[in-house]
Amino acid sequence: MSDAPSDTEPSSSYQQDLHLQTIKEVHRLEQEVASLRRKIFKAEQRAKHEQYMRRRYPAVEESYKQYLMMMKLVKSNKDNSQNNK
Repeated sequence: MSDAPSDTEPSSSYQQDLHLQTIKEVHRLEQEVASLRRKIFKAEQRAKHEQYMRRRYPAVEESYKQYLMMMKLVKSNKDNSQNNK
């Protein structure tokens, strides 16, 4: 028998390269998950703070209601203009 790798067995360097690529991909995905968790946490914190401000200050609540109404109007105008084309 010879010590040369056969055509059916991958070479050791190929296996090492594949292993390193897998490790790098796993690390990249772990970083992506951590980044998404951080973004979700920040968004939740921002929403909680806005809710606190709306409860604490009536003027902020009123401004928020006006903002929501404007967004609904803009959306409905945008939908109407697209339907008329």
